[in-house]
Amino acid sequence: IFDDIKILNTPAQLPLRERKKRQARGRILVAAQQLIEERGFEHTRMREIAAFAEISYQTLYNYFPTKALILQAILTHSIEHISQQIDDVLQSYEGGLLEALDTMNAIRFSAIRSQDRALWRIVTTRFVNQASETHQIYQTIDKRAHEALKALLFQARDSGELTAQVDLMLLAETIFSLGQHSLAKYLLTPHMEFEAALNKLGRQMRLLITPYLRP
Repeated sequence: IFDDIKILNTPAQLPLRERKKRQARGRILVAAQQLIEERGFEHTRMREIAAFAEISYQTLYNYFPTKALILQAILTHSIEHISQQIDDVLQSYEGGLLEALDTMNAIRFSAIRSQDRALWRIVTTRFVNQASETHQIYQTIDKRAHEALKALLFQARDSGELTAQVDLMLLAETIFSLGQHSLAKYLLTPHMEFEAALNKLGRQMRLLITPYLRP
């Protein structure tokens, strides 16, 4: 899911204590990933991860109290690259708000599609009753997208594509929430196809945004 060398590499200028903490965390994630790939999530034990990472079980627990949190860290680390892709959409925007939003949504959904959806489903269902944890997962996926979405809407209004009367912050939060709901449904519905989920979200966003577009 991620590059072992990258995750284990720590900047030399960091204080020794911080380097050791990052290296220990990196070893845990690398060990967990390898064991999960070999045995599956359900059959991988926390003590096995600790032994494979060559740390004590207590140290592992201090970093990650549950196996689901380890899996969450693995998956969220694997999608850090989407921030640059989202930035590229924002920087290249010259009109065509709906198309730009379609591209952003495709980037977000593709980040999930490129991984094992079953693993994402495990993380989502484990935290379904813990709103703060679930929000953290999707906020990580959308960390840059949330900021870029607001910037994109401001650009669209300033260029005259959106009416001046629209409440941009409210519109941004509504679009963001709609995207999060669609992403969660895609994750939790095994038979849902990528294109179908993306197309449905596109139709919903058009219903929401079209009334505020200038003719």
